[in-house]
Amino acid sequence: MKYKVFILHVVLLIFVTAGNAYAGFSCYGKITQLGIDGGGDVAVSLTNSADSQYSTPIHKMCNVNSKGSFTFNEASCKAAYSAFLSAKVSGQQVKIFYSSTTLSCSTLPSWGQVTNAYFVEGPF
Repeated sequence: MKYKVFILHVVLLIFVTAGNAYAGFSCYGKITQLGIDGGGDVAVSLTNSADSQYSTPIHKMCNVNSKGSFTFNEASCKAAYSAFLSAKVSGQQVKIFYSSTTLSCSTLPSWGQVTNAYFVEGPF
């Protein structure tokens, strides 16, 4: 019986200490700037008028031609761009998730490549 309790505690400890590989932060708001540069990098910025801590400077988050150092592959990047464009045209919001533990929405590098964006939700 003690062995089963011990095993249960070990399993629970594993679940409690196993972190999400993508733990970090998310930013959300309306698309204020959206574009693709000549090399295929998608640049986006979000503005959240209700809570500015979730707004972002314009930053490059994926490339439609090659994965490079970004998390998104080409197909995922094109889908993200499509979601961004839909949100911009409709005036709706999107949410972008990042795996960084050292950055925040407001400290993303302006016009820099942000290689740790991993999920886009929206438009909503």
